[in-house]
Amino acid sequence: MAELAAIGLAASILQFIDIGYSIVSSATEAYGSVSGMSTETSNLLITIRSLKQVSAQLQSTSLTMPEHASLRELSAQCQDLSEELIHILRSLRVKKKGSVRESLRVAFKSWQNQSKIKSIHKRLGDCREQIQLELILLFQNDQKPLELQLQRLLGTADEIQNDIQSLRDVIESRGVSESTDGTETIRTIRNELLGFSSTMEERFDDIKQEHNRTFSWIFNETGLEVQREPDQPPLEVCFTKWLRSGSGIFHIEGKAGSGKSTLMKFLCDNPQTTDILRSWAGEKQLVFGKFFFWKPGTPMQRSLKGLTQALLHSILKQAPDLIEFAFSDEYNQIYNKPWDLPCDGEISIDYRRIQSQFEQLLASESACQSRRFCFFIDGLDEFDESNGQDANFMIYQRFVETISTWTTAGADVKLCVSSRDWNLFRNVLDGAIPGSPGRRLLLQELTRDDMMLTVKDTLAGVIGSHDTEPQFIELANEIVKRAEGVFLWVTLVLTSLLRGKQFDDSPAMLRKRLDEFPTGLDDFFRFMMNGIERPYRQLAVNIFSVSLTIRKICPEIDATPLMYSFLEDLEGNSNYTPRDGMSDEDLQRRIEHMRSQLVACCRGLLEVRQSKDIFDQRLPGFVRERVVFLHRSVPEFFEGKPDSAEGTGIHSLVQESITNKASRADTLRLICLSFLAEIKSLRARHSEYLYSYEAGTLMTGLVLALHEVYQEGKPPDFDILNALDLVLRFPNPDVPSPYSPQTRTICYFGTTWACTFLDGGGGLVYDLFGTFALYGFGEILPLVLEPSQDPISQQRLDSVLSHVIGGFCCIIGSRHGHGDRLNLPTDVSGHVDLIHQLLRRGVDPNSNFKQNELLNITLWRYFIAKTIMPKEEKSIFPDKDVMGLFKLFLQYGADPFAWCTTGGKLRFWFQTNNGLVAYNPNEDAEDDHAALRVISLRCLLEGKSQESSSSGDVLKLLPSQTEYERRWKNSVMNAYIRPKK
Repeated sequence: MAELAAIGLAASILQFIDIGYSIVSSATEAYGSVSGMSTETSNLLITIRSLKQVSAQLQSTSLTMPEHASLRELSAQCQDLSEELIHILRSLRVKKKGSVRESLRVAFKSWQNQSKIKSIHKRLGDCREQIQLELILLFQNDQKPLELQLQRLLGTADEIQNDIQSLRDVIESRGVSESTDGTETIRTIRNELLGFSSTMEERFDDIKQEHNRTFSWIFNETGLEVQREPDQPPLEVCFTKWLRSGSGIFHIEGKAGSGKSTLMKFLCDNPQTTDILRSWAGEKQLVFGKFFFWKPGTPMQRSLKGLTQALLHSILKQAPDLIEFAFSDEYNQIYNKPWDLPCDGEISIDYRRIQSQFEQLLASESACQSRRFCFFIDGLDEFDESNGQDANFMIYQRFVETISTWTTAGADVKLCVSSRDWNLFRNVLDGAIPGSPGRRLLLQELTRDDMMLTVKDTLAGVIGSHDTEPQFIELANEIVKRAEGVFLWVTLVLTSLLRGKQFDDSPAMLRKRLDEFPTGLDDFFRFMMNGIERPYRQLAVNIFSVSLTIRKICPEIDATPLMYSFLEDLEGNSNYTPRDGMSDEDLQRRIEHMRSQLVACCRGLLEVRQSKDIFDQRLPGFVRERVVFLHRSVPEFFEGKPDSAEGTGIHSLVQESITNKASRADTLRLICLSFLAEIKSLRARHSEYLYSYEAGTLMTGLVLALHEVYQEGKPPDFDILNALDLVLRFPNPDVPSPYSPQTRTICYFGTTWACTFLDGGGGLVYDLFGTFALYGFGEILPLVLEPSQDPISQQRLDSVLSHVIGGFCCIIGSRHGHGDRLNLPTDVSGHVDLIHQLLRRGVDPNSNFKQNELLNITLWRYFIAKTIMPKEEKSIFPDKDVMGLFKLFLQYGADPFAWCTTGGKLRFWFQTNNGLVAYNPNEDAEDDHAALRVISLRCLLEGKSQESSSSGDVLKLLPSQTEYERRWKNSVMNAYIRPKK
């Protein structure tokens, strides 16, 4: 038995070595990753627990025979390794998720521990060699019955040796762990398909839960009788029958506010739905997906692109083996790349390819051979790809016809969809899918019992009467009757009646109050507006105006209650100056006050909800709150036709604020001031909000809106814009960082804005005037363009020039099929005019844009690099606007001596004080540059001279080719600069 114990101890030591290797691999991955964290942080915690368990086993093993002394020594060594590994691992854990500073700390700590990790490698190798020797001795002692088990152990030891050698190679090279099973490939492709997962779930999460015991009728096995035409017999519609054995599309339609989304959420969450669908799938795998359209949300939340991408992600998440089938090229690209290079950011999948592969997958016999697909799609009427124009019949028809084709390829794909009861959807679905009327429910005809249940439960808490009393029953019946199938109307009425609880209203009094309420949502909204007390009316107009304007200029976001709270301060006091930096206690008091004001001013039509966006989770709870409309029908009410009889009522005043040019400019001014007050109040303690997606999106929305009203003859308040720009660029008011011309463009969910780096470790900040420049809106920049001898102001002009160059080149590249235009304008005339203004104001095209230890990248060289066509063409974009800027820069003193090399990776060569230096902006691979052909800027442009006269004008400003050759030969080829990624 002593020999068995010895072998058991040997196995424990081998297990320990294996776990130690796992930990070191994860630590190495953390060292090699960009963020300083392991890809599978949760696995590290599991490994800690496993390590402790094995270490405890080693300590509890008792071997007293002399021949086992070496094993006891190995046990002691493993205990020491256990403590050391756990200590290192704990130091490599990121304590504050999402913190860039914390990630950098972990990455630096990983680098510091590199020597320790190598030491552990060696000790693990020594342990392996000793355990092999001990196993051989055990075999020599005639432990034949255990030979098979020991052979397995030796095989494990050999594998560990190979793994340790591989790990040592990793540490010595790049510190990136190997992925051999395709998991990293699958993860990379799947993440590319859903970089917006938090927003896709946000709409679903925001839909309120159904009232207890409602909607249970939907699972009625006997079906429901639905009256379609007055002179026709009713149709029997059975949803469970369709789930179990039906095909095609099941359509749930209803009025606005009838509870369609609530029912769809109920069905998606209810286990009965998937249980019945599994019986439909039979022996095949059930693949279930959902998508909830949201018109006020991001473009991805209201488009076919978002629908397709989300459903495809659901498929590949549940059936990851289909990734190789659907995206074989991308899969092989990642899987076959060198294992020691990271995968993140390696691929970019075009939407058209995503859509085609999604449709091909649903129609594929091999994909459907072992699977069945069912998708729930809510809110077809909230689909919107109108790009700000009025949606028309054809847009919806093409959309519905497209999703209908998904179900016609075979019996393995079916959809459950919901929409408003528009003839448009009914007619298209009936034409595309035969038999659709037998698979359609009109919701408002089926929810009377649900409404009655909701009303009775709510009223019982108000008046304390028993639900069998005649007055109680009469009141409940009257509410349900007047609702006309609209659950939202019931909710608003019950909310109003609840206020009577404080006065101990009787059922008779509640009935009198009910008689004052109009039926129909729009009439009820108007009734609520007229009921707002006079002292609150102007603030109510401002709140609704700001909400509707933000919804229009940046529908992807909702503002915080903190921002709305400053509207009260600004009312009647346009010179209000917000306090710079508030305590959390002051902020919370202000937000609580605003919550109460929203009730008084908006009567429940605007409400406060907690943001579920993953990017907001790093903010404190009171900053994560957002003010949102109760229902989509509320903004539709304000945006509809005005009531001519209302005159100066709140409804008319709000409509004027969003349609009248002068009033729109005033509303935008209010937004700028309240946004300025918000970020000033937060920057001292919560500066991360200044770099949030919401702040960047609102800043960009204001840029576009202010430019629009400027073109209508209403210039913005430049003092407010300047103050807003300064707060965004200098989050610490006491330590203004030196300005840097280095810039960056951010595009998030279709919104593009400008950022600028601050010198001295100041980081990346949002740039308001830089965003104006990025879009080519030069007429909004008089303050920035004022001449100044201040060095910081001069650097400010340099950064504006770099932003306008970046916007110009982005548009030009897209014009010629290279890159994405993002959401920038197609016309570059504004960019050209702004560049001319900046050069006239004294901006030097040869001033530094980026600095390296040997090479200064100037604004002019940045422009050259951006206008060289990528890949194998190695020529300037054949564009008259590009040639015009070349001429303009040269006329204002740009250094003409520049070269590029062909035949290998793209290089740009510039003459500096250090000699000729090459800079490659895109690649980091080196090759024999001496063997490459060198082309001067003149040669690049000479090929274009026959295409346009503007190219010839540029050539006149350049040195001769002989001068280029002389400069090249007489210069020292100093270095090749590898760009830092």
